[in-house]
Amino acid sequence: MPRPTTAIIDLSSIEHNFNVIKKHCPKSQIYSVVKSNAYGHGVEKVVGALKKSDGFCVATIEEADEFREFSKKPLLCLQGFYDKQDLKLAHSHKLELVIHNEEQIGLLEKLKLSFPSLFGEPKPILVLQQIRTGLSHFFAFSIAFEICSLL
Repeated sequence: MPRPTTAIIDLSSIEHNFNVIKKHCPKSQIYSVVKSNAYGHGVEKVVGALKKSDGFCVATIEEADEFREFSKKPLLCLQGFYDKQDLKLAHSHKLELVIHNEEQIGLLEKLKLSFPSLFGEPKPILVLQQIRTGLSHFFAFSIAFEICSLL
């Protein structure tokens, strides 16, 4: 039997929490993760509450496509791309991408597309190292590589 569970989303609390983080990290660029419809809370509403965010993260190219209907803020696609069509869509939406494998690097090399980045010119690729803890996993740190040094 389902439990009578209710989620109450307080957008002012989301905004307050962001401001607390920004206060403690004033020199940092902060990207807010709003994948899966902002974890079911309504991505457009949550993005509105996080308007001071430097950028946002979504999981998929499809989520990025929907995001671009209401925001032009910088956007990082965590799952990256799977084929040429995904890559071209990512390029048209000016997405930042996470590279997961050599095939993706090969496709970037083949299409010779440049992408926006937090790190300035030349356009780097954001690489995240995933650490598995046994309980869950998380992205531990990022390193920027210049595309030209990889290709």
